[in-house]
Amino acid sequence: MAGTERTSIPTAHGDLPIAIYRPDTITRRTLILHFQGGGFIYHFAPQNDFLCARIADACGCVVASVIYRLAPKHPFPAATEDAFAALQWASAVTEDLVVCGESAGGALAAAAALHARTRGGPAISQQWLIYPMLAGGMETESRKNAVDEQPMANIRAGWAAYTAGNVGLTDPMAAPLHAADLSSLPPALVIVAESDPLRDEGLAYAEKLRGAGVAVDLQRFAETPHGFMTSSKTEAQRVAALDLMRFRLA
Repeated sequence: MAGTERTSIPTAHGDLPIAIYRPDTITRRTLILHFQGGGFIYHFAPQNDFLCARIADACGCVVASVIYRLAPKHPFPAATEDAFAALQWASAVTEDLVVCGESAGGALAAAAALHARTRGGPAISQQWLIYPMLAGGMETESRKNAVDEQPMANIRAGWAAYTAGNVGLTDPMAAPLHAADLSSLPPALVIVAESDPLRDEGLAYAEKLRGAGVAVDLQRFAETPHGFMTSSKTEAQRVAALDLMRFRLA
């Protein structure tokens, strides 16, 4: 990595922190606007720094990660408002913008794409949704059959805090899987982990995108848990996912 810069952008709700990651060699003018996971209630700075640096190096472009406001102090729509503000900022510095996020960040990336479509811009080249957290009150098979209870407990707690207790909230800016119209959205890379409580909602969103005529590259990682992009135990899967991202920009 050539370096990391901490900056902020002014918004109606105060300064919004942004972490910018630059690879040693920049080979593309693409900017990846990144939203980190954490169930809407946590920011894990060391893991986020690690992952964003790896994405920047793999893709040969700058990654800008948004340090959005967290629930329960700042419930919905605070994080989406921050995502939209960051989207406006990013569009002013690049003509090739990718939105990307893991877990709760995947929901924010998807919501940003929906927002841009509804408002007629800014233009987004691609959306990368990594084991995205797309709806709160669903009872999918992957949630019911979760072997490890801790991720599911974290997901429940995150949705409850983010929605101020209304886990069945169907506003697509909070829960993009509930969007009635997914047409005219940017091409999507959707990565799901087979051993993840969120697996089925990622699959369902990919299917809905395809049904709306959106180009979707759906990648399923076998025997892989939620959060594998930042785990020390899943280096091979992380490298494979980073390769997918790089190939998307080729």
